Amino acid sequence: IAITNEKKDRAILVCLGCETDFVAKNKEFQDLAMGIARKALEHFPGNLEALLNLPYEDSTIADAVTQQTGKSGEKHVVAFYSKLEAPYMGAYIHMNNKVATIVGFSKPIPAEAAKEIAMQITAMVPVSVNRESCPKEIIEKELHIYREQIRMEGKPEEMVEKIALGKLNKFFKEYTLEDQVFVKDGKISVKEYLKTVDPQVQVTAFSRYSLND
Repeated sequence: IAITNEKKDRAILVCLGCETDFVAKNKEFQDLAMGIARKALEHFPGNLEALLNLPYEDSTIADAVTQQTGKSGEKHVVAFYSKLEAPYMGAYIHMNNKVATIVGFSKPIPAEAAKEIAMQITAMVPVSVNRESCPKEIIEKELHIYREQIRMEGKPEEMVEKIALGKLNKFFKEYTLEDQVFVKDGKISVKEYLKTVDPQVQVTAFSRYSLND
């Protein structure tokens, strides 16, 4: 579940997992998931452990999840929790309820535009907002793979780094949000799309979770 508060400056993403789609479609399961999400948005805990310790009805969220496990006969678990704050937040839940995204912006934008960016993240799975914010460990891992591939192809050693950096640039275009091709218009990037919405707006952060990852 991905939801924002009324001011649209806070959002949470939480996943309550079970073992079968049959239980996932049960009203009690769905009510518990939404109840946990609303508690998370209200209290905005710092991490998953703090979320599980929040009061819920007569006990805690952790106890409520355990009780629901006993009722259904299937193990229930809060599999993921994240929170974000920004001047404006967007959220999107895919129709299968198995993947969702929250995304922050540097200033308010139309809700439909925020949804478009959240859908982009959901579908295209970027690793960072832009190449500058891409984690160093990801960059080093990709470069290591590229260098090994290039050497196995028998390229001269003096060309290895140049070719590897070229491959890294292609990686950035595919896996950093701003550089990705905007899925609703294959002729422009996400960064270019945002400029049509508001020349000053930027994505500040995002969080995505999928049961299939």
